Amino acid sequence: MNDFLILIAYYDKGNSFRRRNLKAVIDNYLANFPECDICVAEQNTSDALDGYQENSRLKHINVELDEVFHKTILLNHAVRENPGYKAYVMGDADAYLDMYAIDYIRKHWNEGVLVYPFSNVLYLSETDTRRVLRGEPLTPGPKNHGVQIGRQTGLCNIFTQEIFDKVGGFDESFSAWGAEDDAFLVKCNRLVGTVKRNIEPNGSVLHLYHPVVNTPDYINSDVYLANRKRCACVRRMSDEDLASYVSGAVTMDEMVKKYDSLGRLQVKLNWKCTNAAYLTIDTTIYDLDYSTEMSFSKIIAEVKKEDGPEYAVHFIDSILKPIPDLSEEQLKELDDNREELCNIVRTLAQNSSGQN
Repeated sequence: MNDFLILIAYYDKGNSFRRRNLKAVIDNYLANFPECDICVAEQNTSDALDGYQENSRLKHINVELDEVFHKTILLNHAVRENPGYKAYVMGDADAYLDMYAIDYIRKHWNEGVLVYPFSNVLYLSETDTRRVLRGEPLTPGPKNHGVQIGRQTGLCNIFTQEIFDKVGGFDESFSAWGAEDDAFLVKCNRLVGTVKRNIEPNGSVLHLYHPVVNTPDYINSDVYLANRKRCACVRRMSDEDLASYVSGAVTMDEMVKKYDSLGRLQVKLNWKCTNAAYLTIDTTIYDLDYSTEMSFSKIIAEVKKEDGPEYAVHFIDSILKPIPDLSEEQLKELDDNREELCNIVRTLAQNSSGQN
């Protein structure tokens, strides 16, 4: 048995892109991460892993479920049926790690309750995906880097059996995909301690191409909305309720019903900050509601707490400043907050430079 177990939740559904990507991801780990074993937890088994059955480093779990993808159930099976590893690496079936991200896992796996080994994500086109799989460089030109790296909650992370048990694993009430990774991170933060992210210049995840699944229809679906409410509930429930939920004394559905009735699970906040504009805030990420007086300073403080001062500066510059008809008082409020945040960023950079 190796030190690390890669956990890959997979549902085939006859998708040739996903099958191609899964095999590429497996081959990359087998070739470049000799200290790892791999467990593919597959929903409703297919022949996607034909040719790998004799590889002693690859484990295959089949879980028969309905026709909706249940990533959390698959991941829980993979961990619980494979005890004894030093650490577990949750890796999506289309997340292709470069050598620097793999090396980060080796060196930093135990430096946080949840460790993210990448400092960059590239969402590849089909052309670039094929080039990577042929061992060729990417095409010249700009690439899609996705969301701010500090907001990434999925793709790949590392945790131990102890952490997994303390937070009750992945919540199986989440269905399809979306927000389940956020909820796991929130539980780790609230119940155990600090999340560690790679801030080194090297360490990329290449997101291999497949047809888009986060369509407007899905993003606005009842399934996705229910997942986001569950995530918001994990963030907002009291310490006592969180402990009861993680222990299994109460269900997520019971908690959602309770906090929904309290008006705490509104997933989007539309704050009328001027007569001409609303600011829409994702409250499954930022813990804001109408229970206290709203202001730019309150919002910025929450963004800083969640994403750090550097992103909070970006939030002011790219989201708040373009709002039309801001008053002189509001502009001064934004400028004062920005100056304070920039000072914090500079101090952190100087401290980091001094330690090196």
